[in-house]
Amino acid sequence: MKKIVLIYSVLLSLVLTGVCFGSDYGAMNLAPSVPATANTSRFYMSWFGGLSKPTGSIKDESGTKQKMKTQVKKSFNAGAALGYQLTGDLPIRLQVSGSFYSLKEKKSLSTSGDVAVVATVLSVMYDFKFGQFDMYPGLGVGWGQFTWKPTGGANQQNSGMVFDAVAGMGYQFNDNFSMDLEYEALANSIKNDSGTNKIDAHGILLHSLRLVMRFNFV
Repeated sequence: MKKIVLIYSVLLSLVLTGVCFGSDYGAMNLAPSVPATANTSRFYMSWFGGLSKPTGSIKDESGTKQKMKTQVKKSFNAGAALGYQLTGDLPIRLQVSGSFYSLKEKKSLSTSGDVAVVATVLSVMYDFKFGQFDMYPGLGVGWGQFTWKPTGGANQQNSGMVFDAVAGMGYQFNDNFSMDLEYEALANSIKNDSGTNKIDAHGILLHSLRLVMRFNFV
């Protein structure tokens, strides 16, 4: 929980900083928007994928810690999102995303096992625009399911709240298409109070670096 609070505090500070200085950027005309047509839509879709690495550990149904030591080259994330650019003075976006994470455990471990994560998150993002370039922090909350697949045993899984924090930078090629490089930290509050074949996953912090391709409807 301390990790969740720390990540949210840092990114919330960045968002508030942007709110405080947003009017100054507008007055100085340092961040002109890309020209839009009269029929510009505020909706967009994005597709993303990249590498993932967890830190921390899970607890299996017996309460035994299983430290996450994954093969980074074989661990990935992928997904899609639908977003909307809010009207008004502040460049804020709302986004609903669905993501899948496949974490391949190192087979040299005596209790090796892969981990799969599925998450749906509602996020709020604040855009700092510099011509066709932009930078953004974001925070989100949603629902996720963690599945641990131990070698030689039955799958163990559990689901619950997940917390998303992102930071990205990108370039808008034209009215329709832009590309971002994005970092994401995914935490959760999933604990196993009781139950068979259920894991305690709240000790995992999942880091991802991904490429985002965004299509703006115009």
